Amino acid sequence: MSLIGNHYITPSSEDPGSVGFGYYWDQSDTGLEFVRNTSNTAWTFVGNTATANMGNVSVTSVPEASFNAGYAALLQLAQLYGVSNINCGSF
Repeated sequence: MSLIGNHYITPSSEDPGSVGFGYYWDQSDTGLEFVRNTSNTAWTFVGNTATANMGNVSVTSVPEASFNAGYAALLQLAQLYGVSNINCGSF
């Protein structure tokens, strides 16, 4: 098992287990990336490292209404985790 920064890099058969909130698990054999949930009870799928944007839709291809809804959700998450300064830059 390799730990690089806060990323565990192992095959999918070697689950790092309860490593704490905010750690990532990059599966070297599948290309999938997961993040440990806040209660440290499960891995949450982030994306596939072998695809553009990890399989997520890029901001430039999202209609403005959807982007605004996503930004509102981001602000709610930031408030939940006590983040007070969010700068998404200009588009």
